[in-house]
Order: sequence, then structure tokens, then C-alpha cells
Amino acid sequence: MKVYESEKAKLKTLKNVTKISLTTDLWNSSNQKIEYMVLIGHWIDGNWRMNRRVLNFVHLPPPRTGVRIVDSISKLGISLTTSVRVSYTSMFQSRIKIFIEIVQQLKLSFRKLILHCKTRWNSMYEMLTTTIKFKKVFPKLKERDSSYHYYPQDEDWEKVCDILKVFSGITNLISGSDYPTSNLFLKEVCLVKMMLDSKSEDGDKFSRNMVRKMKEKFDKFWGECNVLMYVAAVLDPRLKMRVIQWAFPKMYSELESRANTITVWDTLYELYGEYVEANKASTISRGPPVVGDGVGAVGEEATTLRAASWDDFSSFCGDC
Repeated sequence: MKVYESEKAKLKTLKNVTKISLTTDLWNSSNQKIEYMVLIGHWIDGNWRMNRRVLNFVHLPPPRTGVRIVDSISKLGISLTTSVRVSYTSMFQSRIKIFIEIVQQLKLSFRKLILHCKTRWNSMYEMLTTTIKFKKVFPKLKERDSSYHYYPQDEDWEKVCDILKVFSGITNLISGSDYPTSNLFLKEVCLVKMMLDSKSEDGDKFSRNMVRKMKEKFDKFWGECNVLMYVAAVLDPRLKMRVIQWAFPKMYSELESRANTITVWDTLYELYGEYVEANKASTISRGPPVVGDGVGAVGEEATTLRAASWDDFSSFCGDC
């Protein structure tokens, strides 16, 4: 009780606070089967120090919608204005329960969703490919939860995944540590360019608008001649200058393609001249061959996609 009375006394300092931010946290008691909401106030005092106090606990049974949260706060005697932001920091437990019930009714073998993580490149693709397995659940969830309005339509599920699949495969490939990767960059960048060019003319308006924004940023970043990437690709004995002759017309205009090809040739001659000078009086030692080309890192599905995209490169090499 002493702690309670002490903390209650501290709340009297709020009388001098002109602006305060409120956050809520929701959870349920596993023993009592009761849902709670805690209201926390955050403010900066006259000495520019951050303060935080627990203002109250409230019993808030499901469904815990945004409107009900605001109503509960108002009942505590707190007047909400435009300067106060209420942040709902917890997922709806009631919605999770309903989701699990529907999964069990449909007898789906999948049990768990994953969330997108902003710091992981492929997490959006992984989240969507996992969520697609629960595609039949979301329309039924809408029927049972009146506050759930935003669920993907049947035709929307594959649109983004088809695009992100390319980036996922490339990310896995160039992130490898058991094989050289610098010689793979040009091929993969060209693959992205081909996909973006194709999807930017897609008949679906949503996909077309999304890809065109991506393509604008891609062309701005990769529009300049990246000599290091090109030379690394040429030095791969499987590719040599044929990969330049194949990739540049797909990545640049005819004039830019010719200019960049000359730049690559000049750089190669310059490197060879330096190599000759540095090794005139030395013996060239050869290291053990590196096994592996990174194909296994991409995954079976993405590998199939990449192989299909490179059929014309194989044909190009065969015609040389």
C-alpha cells in the first residue's frame, strides 16, 4: 500500500503538465481469464526530462477496438484532444483466437503466421508466402469480426509475391559466404532489370504503378556504368565478354551500351598491363579451385525462375 500511495502522490504533478502523450498496452490474465488495459502517460517536464507514469488499469473485454479504447480512456476523466495521440501497442487477442478457430475448422495443416521485419530484406516476401497458406481464413475472419475490413482479394495474393520472389532469390544468392559473389552481380542486376521492364507494362494497374516506382529508383541507381561489377563478371571464365554483349542491350540504350562496352574494354586492357608489369619477374602461383557457384543458396523455386530467365543467354552463347 505504501508503494501505491507513493505512486498516487506522484500523479499530482500532472496538474502542471500542459501536453501529454498516452500509450496503452493490452494483455490477459491466464489465471483469471480477464483482459486488462493499462494506460501510461508520457511527458517532458520543465527541465526537459522525460517522465512516464502508469495512470490506470482498466478491465477491457474483447473485442478491443480503437473506439472502445478511446471510450475507456474518456471514462477515466481524461479529455482527448488533437494534441494527444493514443498508440495501440498490442495485437487483438480476440482476433487471434478467432483466427485459430477458423484454421482448425478448415483443418489446415499450417498453424503460424510470421510478421514483416523492417531490418530483414526478405521478410516481406517470407511473410506473404506464409500468409498465402491461410488465404481461405481471411474472408471467414471478416464475417466474424466486424472491425476487420482490409483483407486481400483473391486476385491480389500473387501479385506482390511474383515480384518479391526475384529479389528474394537474388538476395540469398549474393549474400552467400561459401563461394565468390562479385562475378554474379551483373547477371542478377540484369535479371531485376528485365523483370522490372516487363512488369512496368503489366495490364494490372496496381502492379504497374508499384513497379514503375521501383523501376525509376533502379534506373537512377544502376544507370551509371559500374565498371567494377562488369569487370568481375567478365573475369568469370564461364561468361567472359559474352555476358556484356548480352546484358548491356537489355540494360542501356544502344548509344550507352556501346560507350559502356568501350569503357569495360579499356579497363580490362589497363588491368592486364598492370598485371604484366607486376609479374614480369615473379612466378604466378595458383590457388585451389573454389567449389560451388551459389545456386544452392537461391532455393529450388527461385532457381527455376532464374534458369528460365537465362534461356535466352544460353541461346545467345550458342549463336556466338
